[in-house]
Amino acid sequence: MLLALVGGFVIAAPAQVKTLKVFINMPWYPTKTFTGIIPEEITRQTGVKLDVTVAVDANQLGVMIASGELPDLIYTDGLHDRLSNANVCYDYDSLISKYKLDWKISPLQRGNALSFSSGGKLYCVLNHFSPIEEWKKTSFGVPMEPSLFVRKDLLDQLDNPPLNTLDDLTKVF
Repeated sequence: MLLALVGGFVIAAPAQVKTLKVFINMPWYPTKTFTGIIPEEITRQTGVKLDVTVAVDANQLGVMIASGELPDLIYTDGLHDRLSNANVCYDYDSLISKYKLDWKISPLQRGNALSFSSGGKLYCVLNHFSPIEEWKKTSFGVPMEPSLFVRKDLLDQLDNPPLNTLDDLTKVF
């Protein structure tokens, strides 16, 4: 069985670190490894280390589903309908109940996820989407957490200038 995505829980004082295999179904994803202070903190708080693999092409996840060879966690922007069934994934409501998690999934997220589901169970939780009210509050761009990816090789050529402010970024440009 597969656990599609999990978040919002902390395992107190882990006795032994467990490794979960994560598949990121986005060949363009800029990071091929998951190292540094954020994954270290996740491991410290949960006792879980994430072993990340990034898709090599847009067909890899479909092949994995067809073969039944799936990792522990999947982060994807597609194939939700194929992943949203009990033959492939655990459902969130059962996991939340079993592990007594204090994690509330919004009605909008639940409704979106159930549109992919077979059997009316919640197998995925979508992120990076916003209701119309959030779009109305935004003067430009999209209403989600901002992110910026910068090529390390180019910054290295510029002697790694600081990027703490918009002015710093403008100087790099």
